[in-house]
Parts: sequence; structure tokens; C-alpha cells
Amino acid sequence: MSRCKPRMRPYPVLLFLAATAFFCCALLVGASSVPAASRQDLAEQVRIEQEKARDRRASLARLTNEERAVNASLAGAEESILRLEENLARQEELLQGLAASDSELREKYALLSRQKADTEKVLAELARTLWELQSRREAVGGRDLPDWHKTDREHTWSKELFASMEKHRRLLAEQVGELNAILERRESLAREVEQRLHTLNKEKERLLQTRIHYTRRLQELRKQRRNTEAELASIVRLVSSLNLQIRQTEEKTDISKAKGTLPRPVNGRVRLKFNETAKPPVRGVTFSLAGDDEVQAVHWGKVVFNDIMRGLGRVVILAHGADYYSVYAFLAESPLRVGADVARADPIGKAGFVPSLNEAGLYFELRFHQKVINPEQWFRKPS
Repeated sequence: MSRCKPRMRPYPVLLFLAATAFFCCALLVGASSVPAASRQDLAEQVRIEQEKARDRRASLARLTNEERAVNASLAGAEESILRLEENLARQEELLQGLAASDSELREKYALLSRQKADTEKVLAELARTLWELQSRREAVGGRDLPDWHKTDREHTWSKELFASMEKHRRLLAEQVGELNAILERRESLAREVEQRLHTLNKEKERLLQTRIHYTRRLQELRKQRRNTEAELASIVRLVSSLNLQIRQTEEKTDISKAKGTLPRPVNGRVRLKFNETAKPPVRGVTFSLAGDDEVQAVHWGKVVFNDIMRGLGRVVILAHGADYYSVYAFLAESPLRVGADVARADPIGKAGFVPSLNEAGLYFELRFHQKVINPEQWFRKPS
């Protein structure tokens, strides 16, 4: 059995719209009374917040650059401290080496001093013996001398003793002089190393203070950056919220600017397009659907009618302000109450059965000043 072509009768809707026009206007006084100044105020607020955002971004850039500079300075200070600590370690190692050699030198000095004392004691004994020999020789005046060979041997021995004594004296003097020179050099080097350590420790203290300064400054900068980032994020959220309010205000108050952006009321196939010149004229769009699909509002509006209408089943009419209306017919159900506000894409109800299609579907009209207009010119183009 062939299906008959859908024949929609828009006249009852037109009569209803005429009857409810006064009621719609009364209800929409509050809905469409958001003044232009309110939108201007929102736009001015957006401008102010965007200025703040620019300032915060500039502050973030400055803080980031300063943080990088402080980081570089801190790294330089850390490297200087590391080199200085290595130098300190070398100087302390040198000082410890000097201390160890000092102990050895002192032991050697003490040993040589004892040897010197022993040698001087022996030399004193030899000197006394030689003195006695010399005194005896002078006393006899060369008379009553013992055997000449013995005398010659004693003389030779005396000369050798004197030579040996002189040699040992010079050797001891050289050793003592050398030890004294070593001790003096060691003491001089120790003083120099201690002075270096003192200077290096002072420099280390200065560098540690510098590191503390840079570390604290870095912490301050990071805290400032985190706070600025949080402020910027808050400003961005506020700007986004304000822009959303502006869009919502525009959607609520000026549907005329939404041409070409309205969502379709359902995701069905268009079975019958708008055609006022057809016989009979088609003043809306009929969609066919697979089942009881959800029907959504094409724009913000206020519910001005939700009831059964003969020939159209359950009908919901939304008033969008500035004398724009949208009509949704053949609904299976709709929980909306008259006077309720509906946002764009909010659910209106479930699609029902369209007798002329003999299947589930929706009939939709869009009107301006009670005159039907082509809805398809207002729908958003499919992507």
C-alpha cells in the first residue's frame, strides 16, 4: 500500500499563535528585557579583565626572565663554591702535610742536637787532652822530651784531632743551619697556607651568603610566578565566563543574529521541506525518525503553549523574543510547563507518531511576526 504524501495544515497553529500573541509578549517582557547596556557592561568588564590578563602575562614574562637570571647566578655561585671547596681541601691537605713533616723535622733536629752535644763533649775531652800535652810541652821548654818519634806521633795526632774537631764543628754547624732554614721555611709556608685558608674561608662565607640570597630570591620569584599564574588562570576563567554570559545574553535577546547557527530540533531525515508555493503550501519541515527520539529547543525561549491540538497532536510553542516563535508538533510527551525558560539544545520532549508519514517524526515551524519563515535557512550547516 503506497503512503500518501504528508499534508500539513498550518492554519490551526496560525490561529493559535494569533490568540496567544498577547500572552507571549507579556511573558517575554522579563525574558527579553536584558538591556543593551547590560551587554555593554559585560563587554567592558571583558575588556578590563583582558587588560589585567595582559598585565599578568607581562609580569609572568618578567618573572620568568628574572628567575632564569637568578638561576644562572645561583649556578655560578654553586660552581664557585665547588671550586673554592676543592682549593680549600688542597690547602688543608698541604697544611696537614706540613704538620707531618714538621714532626719529622723536629725529631731529626732533636737527634742532631743530641749528636752535636755528644760530639762537643768528645771534642771537649780531646781539647783538654791536647791542652795538657801542650801545657807539658811548654813547661819543659823542649827539655827532657820523651822519645822523639813518640813526640812526633803525638804532634801528628794532635793536628789530626784538631782537624777532625774543626770538620765536625763545620758539619754540625751546616746541619744545624740547614735544619733552621727548613724550619723557617716550613713556618713561613705554614703561615702562608693559614692565611690562604683564612682568605678562602672568608670567600666561602661570602659565597654561601650569596647562595642563600639567590635561593631566597628564587623562592620569592617562584611564589610570585605561581600566584601570577593563578591570577591569570582566574582572569581567563572569568573572561570565558563573561563571554559565555554575553553569548547567552545575545542568544536570549536577539535570535535574529542566530541565523545559520540554530541546531536542528532532531537528528532525523527531512521528509518534507518548507515550500510556501506548493499546493497546498508547506509552512514547516517534517522529519522522519526511527523512534521516540528526543526533541531539543533550537534556541533559548520561554514555553508559551504545551497542550494537545487537533490535527497536530501535542504541540509545544516557544517564544524567543522580538516576535520569533518555534513550533514543535506531534510530540509523544513533553514535561515542560508554560512559562518555563528553555535554553538552546535543552530537551523539549519525545517525538511521536506523524499520521501523514505513518511513522515516528516531528513537524517543525519557525515564525516571525506570525508569518512562517524557512527554518532550513536558520539551521546550522552540517559539518
